[in-house]
Amino acid sequence: MIRKTVFQSAAAALLSTTMLVSGPALADITSEIAAIQGEIASLEEEISNMANPDSLFGVLKQARLDATALTLALLTNQKLANEGAGTIEVIVPAVQPHPEKSAQLLEEYMKQMKVIDAVQDEVAQYSGGLVQAMAISRLETEKLTLAQIRAALTCSPEKSAV
Repeated sequence: MIRKTVFQSAAAALLSTTMLVSGPALADITSEIAAIQGEIASLEEEISNMANPDSLFGVLKQARLDATALTLALLTNQKLANEGAGTIEVIVPAVQPHPEKSAQLLEEYMKQMKVIDAVQDEVAQYSGGLVQAMAISRLETEKLTLAQIRAALTCSPEKSAV
């Protein structure tokens, strides 16, 4: 519980600076929040249905869940800030827009989605055993990378539709 509070505080600090630069439409944020909540529910169900959630696969899924929850906290705080539901006073250096970095992040996001598709095809080739276990491990790692890129895009002053 303490860990989530620290993440949410850090997210609020980062969000308060990015919102000064630009902010997406409230409807976009609301729909993205709903999509991420669905993703979190799906991940939680996958983890709870695992025979051994402490396995490598379980730990990777939990890390992806944590990264996705952080993205949700960022977007929720952003929505609250857009609605004027509260003021956050944090003194940090201003975030300057970097269109090149945002474009690069979006490109990385799209590449990562293709990598995940390829790895899913690889996993489907095997019916079990160590080779499939290694492929599933790679798939979960690639999904974690995608969740981290998505969080970085969420924090970017020039947000793109993801």
